[in-house]
Amino acid sequence: MQMGITSQEIFNSISQEIVNLPFPTSPAPLYQPMSYLLGHTGKRVRPVLAVLAYQACEGKEQDKMISASLALEMVHNFTLMHDDIMDQAPVRRGQPTVHIKWDVNTAILSGDALFALAYPQLITPFPEVAAQMVRFFTDVVVGVCEGQMEDMVMAQEPHVSIPEYIEMIRKKTAVLIGGALGLGAIAAQAKQPFVDALYQIGELMGTGFQLQDDLLDIYGDQTKFGKQPGGDIIENKKTYLLLRALEKSGRYQKETLLNWLQYQEDNSEKVKQIKSIYDELNIKSETSELIDNYYSRAQEKLNSLSDELSITELQVYMNHVFLREK
Repeated sequence: MQMGITSQEIFNSISQEIVNLPFPTSPAPLYQPMSYLLGHTGKRVRPVLAVLAYQACEGKEQDKMISASLALEMVHNFTLMHDDIMDQAPVRRGQPTVHIKWDVNTAILSGDALFALAYPQLITPFPEVAAQMVRFFTDVVVGVCEGQMEDMVMAQEPHVSIPEYIEMIRKKTAVLIGGALGLGAIAAQAKQPFVDALYQIGELMGTGFQLQDDLLDIYGDQTKFGKQPGGDIIENKKTYLLLRALEKSGRYQKETLLNWLQYQEDNSEKVKQIKSIYDELNIKSETSELIDNYYSRAQEKLNSLSDELSITELQVYMNHVFLREK
């Protein structure tokens, strides 16, 4: 089996390619936000995974796959532009969000155009499988949109179950991570069972990744996290942490949680009080255990492919990126 380039080399190449994306210069308000958001330092998880999956399936033209993988980063950032509007988020990756730096209408249009430009970026390097990639990619993006809509609906529902929440984040976050692995396999013209297996691994990883994002929102090092501390609590988001706390809480704790959920202002005391209830109920530890369960299942499934695919770099990357600070 061939030796592939490392995840760090892939990351470096992707970061350089992003800088060199040939966006038009006019109208400037349409294209400048794309370069602004894509230029923020990020982990580039989705395109890196796509290239690693391509290598794992013995794809030999890494430069082509690196170019195609940028479509995943473009679509991911398109969703961030629109998500930030919906969430009224002021900060993304430690910088003002696009709708704050420009305005809402600009962020909507720039996100739309970024999504459209992702398609030629994806398929031009691989015309022989372009139709399959487009169908697969479209299904992935539709899944993300379904997840976002379910998230919005849940925000208005008085009662949401943990299984409902897990299904929502599977669509909103995990399908794009699964899609990255699946697209890499399709570009390498892998057999369908490998495409399916890698996609499923990505879904498990992505679900754990979103749960970890929920955890880091309140328990992470905010100097590294790049978002508003306690933003999910401030926005009354129904995260796993909140839903589990409502399940476990006694009468007084539940009343306190529900009272704070009626409070709509950006308030540090609200974050402090809800976090204290999470601490009393051991929510951090339970969430960490659930995250570990998803990552362990993903690793086990990936390890089962070791006799048929070149998974070493993918294994290393999973251990590095998906075992973030908890």
